[in-house]
Amino acid sequence: MSTTRPKGYHPWRPQQNTQIVLAQVEAVLEEYRPHLPLKARQIFYRIVGAYGYPKTEAAYERLCNYLPRARRARIIPFEALRDDGASVMPICTTTARTASTDTSAAWVSTSSRTSSPIRLWTYESTARQPG
Repeated sequence: MSTTRPKGYHPWRPQQNTQIVLAQVEAVLEEYRPHLPLKARQIFYRIVGAYGYPKTEAAYERLCNYLPRARRARIIPFEALRDDGASVMPICTTTARTASTDTSAAWVSTSSRTSSPIRLWTYESTARQPG
């Protein structure tokens, strides 16, 4: 018997306790829909705070095992979870004319543990280039 997990879409019938956790995950994904995709750690801390999910490494590991299985079983959409390890940097731009009144800020995730607020500006030059 093979010990490797199946690849691609695969049916899964989670146990009742797992179904409860997955329902909580779905509620978190719905609550944070404007901020998708979310990392497993973000989902973990939200279900810890909102539903009393155990805050242990073992519980986090269980969740990290549930999420890919739920994705492959089409319970959770693939695009709802971030697992690529890449940083996301939404960029907000403004012109020099509105720079003094624009207060838009972007958040850059520098690692899975920190986020730093930064302000990004794009200036348009109206001066003619020599040439």
